[in-house]
Amino acid sequence: MCFSATASFAAAGLTGAVGVAAIVRAPSNRHLPFAAIPIVFAIQQAIEGLVWLRLESGTPLESLPSVFAFIAEALWPLLIPITILLIEPERYRRYILGGLIALGALFFLGFSVFALNGLYVAEIEGDCIQYSVCVQWSPSYSVYPFSSSYEFRLSGLSWLIIPYAMTTIGAVLLSSFRHVRWFGYATGVGLLTASLIERAALVSVWCFFAALSAILILVAIEGERRRLAKL
Repeated sequence: MCFSATASFAAAGLTGAVGVAAIVRAPSNRHLPFAAIPIVFAIQQAIEGLVWLRLESGTPLESLPSVFAFIAEALWPLLIPITILLIEPERYRRYILGGLIALGALFFLGFSVFALNGLYVAEIEGDCIQYSVCVQWSPSYSVYPFSSSYEFRLSGLSWLIIPYAMTTIGAVLLSSFRHVRWFGYATGVGLLTASLIERAALVSVWCFFAALSAILILVAIEGERRRLAKL
């Protein structure tokens, strides 16, 4: 599979249209944040499209990698369990979702520091984009030959993939509504596929598949409309 600016912009257009339709069809105000998830994915994919264009043209990326990574690594782990909690009626599920929101808040606080300081860099890895946290360190006191500065790069979420999946996929699968869980199943398949395609660029590839999976949110919203109409 070949990822590109065209693929990212096409995904942005598709998920954006789905998001607008889901918001219009949302049966209540509590469903609006969940219905708006495709809109956020559309923004994220549009940003990655711009990253592709700049990488291929050699134009400076500026803050684009950090904005993309902020959505992917800081915002999603917090936003997704919150949207599920807002529409979940069963008390014990809400308690568990509350715990996942607390975990997501840790992701938000931790990765926001990297993003707000512009520490993310992006580079083409095969047919994908790899996002890394890049930290440069220069010792205050140095002795030759140990006088140069050092650069450290941390790529992807491989070391935090289980807690990240708990907040983004697990929260959706925890929903008591079958139509909502379909989105969780699809993003889970997306994670497995991304792991098989390009482990180093896991964040970028997974977000692409998750964006396409967000089409199922419109299906979930329609299912919620039918369920509430029967009450």
